[in-house]
Amino acid sequence: MTVSIIRQTIGSPRATQFFFNRVAPLYRWLTNNPMWVGSLQEMARHFPPSQAQLTLLDVGCGHGNSSRKFLQLRQDARVIGVDFAANMLTMAHRMTAETPMDVQKRVRWLQADTVRLPLPDSSVDAVTGHSVYYMLGDREGFLREALRVLRPGGRLILLDPAARRFPIDVMRTQYSLRVKMAVMSWHAVSRVHQRYTLEQMAARLTAAGFARVLAEAAVEGYGILSRGEKPYADGLSTLERVSQVATADGGDLQVIEAARLAVVAKGRNLFLLVRQTPNKPAWSIQPGEVIRWEAAMMEEQPTQHYLLAFSSLPKAVEFMQAAVKANVLVGINKVAKFDKAVAPTWESPALLNPPFGALQASERFRFSKYMLVVDPASAVTGEE
Repeated sequence: MTVSIIRQTIGSPRATQFFFNRVAPLYRWLTNNPMWVGSLQEMARHFPPSQAQLTLLDVGCGHGNSSRKFLQLRQDARVIGVDFAANMLTMAHRMTAETPMDVQKRVRWLQADTVRLPLPDSSVDAVTGHSVYYMLGDREGFLREALRVLRPGGRLILLDPAARRFPIDVMRTQYSLRVKMAVMSWHAVSRVHQRYTLEQMAARLTAAGFARVLAEAAVEGYGILSRGEKPYADGLSTLERVSQVATADGGDLQVIEAARLAVVAKGRNLFLLVRQTPNKPAWSIQPGEVIRWEAAMMEEQPTQHYLLAFSSLPKAVEFMQAAVKANVLVGINKVAKFDKAVAPTWESPALLNPPFGALQASERFRFSKYMLVVDPASAVTGEE
């Protein structure tokens, strides 16, 4: 009973607000480390497909490092950072004033309660919360608000400490002292609040009305990444809508020289189906580790190969799903996004937006074991 009372007192919203108002500078120092930045990259990989602009609500944004990192990863993003600690937001304003004007124009800060978000219904593409959900007093209320402000197909993306033993094992790793202190502090604070397993997080998002719910280990097992989508009113899943958009976009088996791809393709970007080596999340890639990208190709004859290129994410995803199910694309683990101005550097003609069924039935083309090496640095950062 005594432990329960202590948790209710220390873990109350008012106590949490007091705590973060007092520790804002220390919190900024602790979270300025590669593992924390890597966890934001993992969250960004789950952003939903968007049109010309991605509107992101970053709940519990603190001093704004997460919001600014998302802006760096997504050049098409506009971020609304929300926090209930005034000192955190003061620091966010001050730090953002030192960033390029482009960043300043794409972010705004709001002090608000997570169960009364000052935003219209269906107004954002994604809601993120790094180390927020487990600390909330009214978690069900927050999930209802997230569903309300998300547009259909929009995603809630959370990252919280895992329910596990105290992570003393981090002290035996090669990480810096700051990383070790951050991990141990994260779990020390989480002991005051409610923590969840993968199964419990998935069940909570499902019960709240989210679709396509995912819960997976993150941050080398110290955390949990949870994701859910707001369902469409017509009952179609996101994958069914991807198929609709891809079909409406057309496509044939036309061969296009790399130099002409930028002229022929609609929009500003091109998408390739890529195999990354090593195949592991961004946060676990060590400094100096070499990343290799190889893009899927077709062949007409043993010496003639064609790159598989797509002018939209829905077309790339639809093709990839069909090809993986048919077991003709082995090892592909990314859909990588490039500015189409990069296309001439690929030094290969391409099949632009080829329908999978037409390729599979074609007597002219067949799936190739040969893959084209492409430079990961040339991709649009955070979009693979």
